[in-house]
Amino acid sequence: MSDSCVNNRQSSRRYLLVTPCRNEEEYLQITIDSIGAQTILPACWAIVDDGSTDRTPEILKAACEKYSFIKVVPRKDRGARKVGAGVIEAFNDGLAAVDINDFDYLCKLDADLGIPDCYFQSMIERMESDPMLGNISGKTYINVQGDKWISERMGDENAIGPAKFYRKEGYEDIGGFVRQ
Repeated sequence: MSDSCVNNRQSSRRYLLVTPCRNEEEYLQITIDSIGAQTILPACWAIVDDGSTDRTPEILKAACEKYSFIKVVPRKDRGARKVGAGVIEAFNDGLAAVDINDFDYLCKLDADLGIPDCYFQSMIERMESDPMLGNISGKTYINVQGDKWISERMGDENAIGPAKFYRKEGYEDIGGFVRQ
């Protein structure tokens, strides 16, 4: 975590979050609250509702009323959750709903995460300090028994799935995510 983590809420560097979600009523509010508490808020958060049949649309509507940076991108219900390629299709729909050139960074963010308040400030500071860094993420932990956290034991060689943070140019250089 950054030593300079202050609640400045703005940055000259703009980041975009894209979150595919489907039937996330159990954890979505935790993620929304985590993003709303960031020391640097996203310039835009495109949340793709991938055909939810639970209370997810209601939660998203309330979040839009509270946070002007949230944009909901609805998709039709395909009848079932579709991992892998389906998540990438939803992500790409979210990305297509904005102009990527308006942002310095972008992040594929899962809808079931609680993250520290200065997570994105820390990601931006790391990117700014190393121009060769193309993407990064944080470590993930699973909460068991209310107050005990266990590491998911991810290595340092890759940005992990739940929160992949990219320099915009780096994301474009790799041609986006592989649909598989």
